[in-house]
Amino acid sequence: MKYLRYILILSCLALFGCAKADDDVASHPEAHSECKIRAAYTKTLVAGSSDIVYATIDESVEPAEIVFKILKPKWDLYDLSRMRVRVTVTYDVMIEPNLGERTFDLSDYDNPLPVKVRNTVTGQEKNYVMKAYKSVDLK
Repeated sequence: MKYLRYILILSCLALFGCAKADDDVASHPEAHSECKIRAAYTKTLVAGSSDIVYATIDESVEPAEIVFKILKPKWDLYDLSRMRVRVTVTYDVMIEPNLGERTFDLSDYDNPLPVKVRNTVTGQEKNYVMKAYKSVDLK
């Protein structure tokens, strides 16, 4: 009897709980045609600290700029030559280079890290550069 109940529950989930991928694309086609980075942040690599710095993204220039501004009180928490970056992207997008668990050297402000974003559905591409600097601002 127990097994029959489990089989019935699993059958209901399989029939009613799964949406088709095509339905999502059809109902929101604009969400799958965009090609951009929506947000970027970096976390400190210092053990015991969970500080986060969010980047500003300027898409009015070509290539678009992702800039991390590290405020003076947080200078000791960040090493610009070893920064781990995370981004939020639109649907169906691939990023080069793969950010993964790697760290990147963003210490040379004049030679920023190039980042390419490509939409796998439309083939559209957008170029970004990623920079970081330590600011003397306190807030």
